[in-house]
Amino acid sequence: MKLTTAQITNIILNNPNKDLVNKGKATNKLLRKHMYGALLADNMDIIEGLEPTMLHKLRKRYCNSNKDLFARAGRPIDLVYSATGGSSYYNMSEAQNSRAAQIAANIRDGLSARKWAEKNWTPHYLDDPCGVIMMEIGDGGNYPLGKVYPTYKAISTIYDYQPKGTALEYISFKLSDTDKVNYGITSKDGDYYRLVDDLSDYIIKSNGKEVTILNDFTLPNYFRMVPAMINSDIIDPNCDGSFLSLFDSAMELAEDYLQTGSIRKIVKLRHGFPKYWEYGDECPACERTGLQDGEKCKVCDGSGHVGITKVNQMKILSTPESKEDVTIAPNVGGYIEPSEVYHKISTEDLAALEDAFYNTIWGTQSQTKTQGANTDGNTTKTATEIVTDLQPMANRLNEISDTASARIKFIVDMAIRVEMKMPNYGGASISLGRRFMLETPDTLWKKYSDARTAGASYSVLNELLMEYLNAKYNSDPVGLFMAEKLMYVEPLVHNTIQQVQAFGCAPEDYKAKLYFGEWLSTIDDTAIMKGSIEDLRTALYEYVAAKELPQPALAA
Repeated sequence: MKLTTAQITNIILNNPNKDLVNKGKATNKLLRKHMYGALLADNMDIIEGLEPTMLHKLRKRYCNSNKDLFARAGRPIDLVYSATGGSSYYNMSEAQNSRAAQIAANIRDGLSARKWAEKNWTPHYLDDPCGVIMMEIGDGGNYPLGKVYPTYKAISTIYDYQPKGTALEYISFKLSDTDKVNYGITSKDGDYYRLVDDLSDYIIKSNGKEVTILNDFTLPNYFRMVPAMINSDIIDPNCDGSFLSLFDSAMELAEDYLQTGSIRKIVKLRHGFPKYWEYGDECPACERTGLQDGEKCKVCDGSGHVGITKVNQMKILSTPESKEDVTIAPNVGGYIEPSEVYHKISTEDLAALEDAFYNTIWGTQSQTKTQGANTDGNTTKTATEIVTDLQPMANRLNEISDTASARIKFIVDMAIRVEMKMPNYGGASISLGRRFMLETPDTLWKKYSDARTAGASYSVLNELLMEYLNAKYNSDPVGLFMAEKLMYVEPLVHNTIQQVQAFGCAPEDYKAKLYFGEWLSTIDDTAIMKGSIEDLRTALYEYVAAKELPQPALAA
């Protein structure tokens, strides 16, 4: 969109999308309260009609934030970036593809576009859905002249913008004093704004009644479009142009969790300190009257009784004179034990709220429950039950992967447009992997073993074994590379030695299967890494060529 002078004036003076931006700011503020404890005490309301002011002050002072709850609930998002598979195609010549790959591999501060999105976009996808990724061009200061790099612009820093889907028609910022210094603006008269449309990057001065475009500070927009993309693509059905966080549908539960936890904390503090009691002895100063010379007794503070206040004091009891006399020793003192009822109820309530919170977001329980015992507490869930339980999570992760891939593509496309001087570049094809490690290696091994026992085809067994290896070596890419290679070196990898023998295979194939483990122990990791599958298989057969087949034992 190319803005006219009248439109620019209207944006700066009237802030036409102020309500939209303010809604985004309110959403960001609420999410930051829960996720990071930001301004938590200032935003904790009193429970009208039930909570005394004194307890409200204590609750505000000592409550814990929900950062641990949100950290646990957000952990599955890590799977988006650890998933295997995925692809990046730049759709250009080989030489241009190589240059594009270099740009994508170092988009900012040594981070690839993918890694930058993981570290810098993902947190704000969750806590600032209406904020934006915005591409900037280095001016020779912190970044080389002409270097394109991504930035995160919080909704709290945005003065006005006009969404068009997740793209923008324009975006505007009110310049801070620091911004003005960076632009070289020394005047202190009026307010200054930055406004970006498809063709220009304006700097504008306003006195509240009229605006002036400062041509000396205004630059062409080399991207040929507003180089910004909104963090979230979850559309707010109640507000056109606004977007929601992944956590939005569970925020009422989060408020309940915060309130319950804060009340539980105060109950624990109030009753956590043991309250001592004892039978009081007569005050020797006032003789139990509580008065001394007509005034409150200073020894017992008017109670008429004194207690033991030092460890070297003794409490002397009269000796019972008959069996009918009440004997209270040794129960002359003790501690009042608080009721455990509320503590138990609130603990169970918090656990139930967390389960509901997690289920609302992911459509399933946490993995510790989906891969554990059944609801009867006795039987272990089958592989089919586990997959069924995890399918809603896989669906949600696919949606997040689509969103992340689109942002990475946007970053790479914008950088290529400017750095490779291709303003009409059609765009890259970028997709993150979709093989999410939702199941544990033990679960996947059981699926593979059951399929092997059931006589599944080799193609199915290959896929299941690959899933197991990916889970087992999820954080060890070198180990995964070697395991996948050896999977194709071992003869009849899905069959046991006894099964291979029963097949009546050629002697050299049987020996290769029989002595595979022995041969593998003689090969170092470097040879496996560097050798091709064909080279390794040749080495295996050369090793077993000199081996003799074991002879069957003679009957006695």
